[in-house]
Amino acid sequence: MMRCCPGARISLAMPSPGGRHHDRWHNARWGGAAFYNVYRTADGRHIALGGREMKFVANLLTALGRSDLILIAEAPAGEQGVLISFLKETFNQRTRDEWVAWFADKDVAFAPVLDFAEALTAPQIAHRGLLVEHDGAHQIAPAIRFADDDWQARSAPELGAP
Repeated sequence: MMRCCPGARISLAMPSPGGRHHDRWHNARWGGAAFYNVYRTADGRHIALGGREMKFVANLLTALGRSDLILIAEAPAGEQGVLISFLKETFNQRTRDEWVAWFADKDVAFAPVLDFAEALTAPQIAHRGLLVEHDGAHQIAPAIRFADDDWQARSAPELGAP
């Protein structure tokens, strides 16, 4: 635990490399699992799948007409190549925005990958007040704020100032 503010704590965790397989294709979160992966779309943009829970797997693969691949998603990361290949080919057939529309009524852990400009204008950024203007410049506010923290945007120091 790191103490940062009176009564507030942040728990930090770092993965331990001991005994872990470091080949990215055998790591679920580094591309070895079909449902924790980023896929290129027909327009060169990307979408991300972010949930290996079987309900998400079944919902997506059934909607794509490939329920025969559901069991492959239960295999360990690194043993899902057939499923990853199918999803790569499939997602490359439509644009990112076409996939966003297609996913709209599906219960799947999915998100479009946004570029920086899109991310800054996303509704959740405005709702959380994460982009603020101060002295004619835009600043990104801290995403994590404590209840008693009164964060305020500040002017940037002059170039070369201490």
